[in-house]
Amino acid sequence: KNGKQTRELRRRYVKQDEKVILHAGTPKDRRNQRFINYETIDEYIDGLTSLIMAVEGINNIHLIIRYRPLDGLEIDELTRILPKSKSYSIASDLTFIDYLSITDLLVSYSSSTMEEALQNNIPVLLFNKYNRYQHIRGRELAPESGDILPSAVYNVNSKENLKFAIQWIFQNHLPQRDSLINLFDEYKYRTNEMVSIPKFIEETVGA
Repeated sequence: KNGKQTRELRRRYVKQDEKVILHAGTPKDRRNQRFINYETIDEYIDGLTSLIMAVEGINNIHLIIRYRPLDGLEIDELTRILPKSKSYSIASDLTFIDYLSITDLLVSYSSSTMEEALQNNIPVLLFNKYNRYQHIRGRELAPESGDILPSAVYNVNSKENLKFAIQWIFQNHLPQRDSLINLFDEYKYRTNEMVSIPKFIEETVGA
């Protein structure tokens, strides 16, 4: 991303010394049958509420909630339901990649946005409040975990441990992020694994 555009976007949402948590989710309405892999809309709102309350108790962090149109939940309704707090913003007018460009940590339950974050060396925290599903297995963060090593992916399985998990990442991972780039290698597509669309069509259909 263009450096000037990124700086302008950061100024739009955060103060100079603040870090950014980006939340991206893929909730499904009650007609969907995949109840384990995805949050219901009620669970989505419940998880966001827990995240907002955790972030509100930590200095110099701002939460950006990436909203995209959902059946059964309009953005105005989400705004009314969520707790009132200056610690977060709801963002919908730009692309996900725009918001990812200013992000220090991505939080999600189940979304392909996690793969995009990992491809760009951004750590991912999977908040599995109901302790029923892990989209990607990572390092579990809890006060009783003992000595915790940095990882590209972290798991937190209860709302009681969420604040601890966020603080741990911002105190232990982000200050040394440049030296932890190799942690993301196992989650990335390597250059030799990527095929351009024209080349794929040519090889599939035949010249």
